[in-house]
Amino acid sequence: QKGIPVTILGERENGSAFYDPGSQFPKRLQVDVEDVTIESIEYISPVQINLVVTTHSENPEKMDKKITVINPDGQTSVGSGLI
Repeated sequence: QKGIPVTILGERENGSAFYDPGSQFPKRLQVDVEDVTIESIEYISPVQINLVVTTHSENPEKMDKKITVINPDGQTSVGSGLI
């Protein structure tokens, strides 16, 4: 399926947060989801990212995918079973 909106919500803990410096910088916030194409990433706040994705699964309703969020400085956060 194409054009599926996905919202990733995080929690701030010990100063952690999602971060994107803006389009004027070469290193940006990245998101990787196994077997899914990320069509767009929209940084909303330190605890929210909106994605538009295309799935490659025959049964997207039962996706149990690992999601990796990578801040521009290389710090990562990984979650499983989030989609």
